[in-house]
Amino acid sequence: MVAGAPYSREGYELTTVDGIEVYVSDEIQAGPEGMVIDLGGWGPFRFLTLEGAA
Repeated sequence: MVAGAPYSREGYELTTVDGIEVYVSDEIQAGPEGMVIDLGGWGPFRFLTLEGAA
């Protein structure tokens, strides 16, 4: 994962997680049960996790 929006948004799907815009590349394929993007941590120590990518 990289912080910030991609230079070209072509080839990315935009989703929002807890008020944060997340761009997911079209090259990432979801597993049979789908993908989950979650925001964890607290305060300045927040991080994104991605589960279910194949």
